[in-house]
Amino acid sequence: MSIGSIKTYGVDLNEKGGFVISAHNFRGRTPFFYPVRNLKDGDLIYISDNLGRKMTYTVYSVSRYVSPEDTSYLVHTEDYHLTIVTCENGGKSRIVVRAHIVE
Repeated sequence: MSIGSIKTYGVDLNEKGGFVISAHNFRGRTPFFYPVRNLKDGDLIYISDNLGRKMTYTVYSVSRYVSPEDTSYLVHTEDYHLTIVTCENGGKSRIVVRAHIVE
C-alpha cells in the first residue's frame, strides 16, 4: 500500500455491490491519494481495472475526520458504487469519499 492502492472490501470494480479502495496519503513521498483531500460533490473519478476497462464515477459524499475504527462505509450496495478511503490528520482520522457510477 506504500506505492499504490489496495482493494479493502467488496466485489470487483466492474461488478454491482460496492468497491472500497484505500491508500496512504503521504506528503512528499509518492502521494498516491494526496489529491483525494480536494474532492468535492459532483467531481468525477476515473478508474481502470487490470483488463483496461474504464469506469467513471461521480462523487456524492466526502466525509472528513472519520475515526479509524469507523467501518460503517464497508457496505454492500445494489449498484456500482465506489468508496475511497485515505488517512488525514497525521493518520489520526480518515477521509471517506463515496461515488456512484456514471452511466
